[in-house]
Order: sequence, then C-alpha cells, then structure tokens
Amino acid sequence: MLSPGEDPLWREDLMNNLGTPIIGLGARNAEHADLAIQWMPHIQVADVAVSVQRGLDLGGNVLMHAKDDDGTSQWAVLLDPNGAAFGIIPQFRESAPGKS
Repeated sequence: MLSPGEDPLWREDLMNNLGTPIIGLGARNAEHADLAIQWMPHIQVADVAVSVQRGLDLGGNVLMHAKDDDGTSQWAVLLDPNGAAFGIIPQFRESAPGKS
C-alpha cells in the first residue's frame, strides 16, 4: 500500500473497514511526485483492477496503479474526467459491514 513516510500522522478516520490505518500524511518525495497535493478520498471497492478499468472507460486517468508481484491490483490513484484525484483500495470482505 501507499507509504505515508517514516513518521505518519495517522488519523482515526483514515482506516479501512477492519480498522487498519491505510493512508496518512507524509513528506512529499520523488516516488509520489505525480500525486495531487490535496486530501484525496479513498474508496473501498470489490475489485481494484475492474474499478480502474471502469474509471478509464468513463474518461478518467490513472496516476498510480500498484500491483503485487503476480500482477494483482493492490490500490490505485485516479483522476476523474474533471481532474479530481481519488484513491481506490480493496474492501476486506471477511469483516465488511453487515458480514459476520
């Protein structure tokens, strides 16, 4: 997942549905130079790759798309057709709201 740096400023409202911190604030560096300098909403989706493709089909652009060693999508940052940035992260189904 996207690294917030060595000393992240975690906030309780920046957690996934399991309560694990997923994003925070950190120093800007060359690796993340393409990211927008703004707060970005992060949307949990059932399938990151499918959601990235859907964003492209609707006229968006991909800024970053992280995949693991076998090519499975892990997360992405997209721009909507108007240029607003947002992140896509996977939902953890085993503990999703309404699931036991």
